[in-house]
Amino acid sequence: TFLRSKNLPLPLFRHFEGNQTLISSGDPDSWRLLPYYTFSTGGTYWAAHYEHYFQRFLFNKIPLMRKTSWREVAGIHYLQTSDRGNFMELNLGISGLGKLGRADFVLARNNQGNWMKGLTLGFRLGG
Repeated sequence: TFLRSKNLPLPLFRHFEGNQTLISSGDPDSWRLLPYYTFSTGGTYWAAHYEHYFQRFLFNKIPLMRKTSWREVAGIHYLQTSDRGNFMELNLGISGLGKLGRADFVLARNNQGNWMKGLTLGFRLGG
C-alpha cells in the first residue's frame, strides 16, 4: 500500500510486469497473460504466486518420456488491487525443455469475469 496516495502521479503507481506475447520469462513470480498497465495502482494491492513441480509424476509412467528431463509444473497467480479488482492465472506446463526452458498453457480471469487463454514459452537466458 502507499501512504498519502490521494494524489499520487501515474509514474509512481505500482506497475505490474504484464505480458501479452507468446514469450514469457518463465519465472515462478511472473505473469503470463496480465494486460499491460491495466492493473497499475496507486492504492492497496497484494499479489501471490505459487508453482509446484511434480518431479516427473506423469512422465515417469510413459516409457519414451522416461528418457527426457521434462517435468510437469502447475501454478496459480493472483493479484488484487483496491481500485482495479482481481486478476487470476492458472498455468499447466512442461519445464526442462533445453534452451526453450518451459512451455505453459495458461487460463486467466479478469475482474469482469472474462476468461483468457494462451500458450507461453519461457526461454532460458544465460548459462
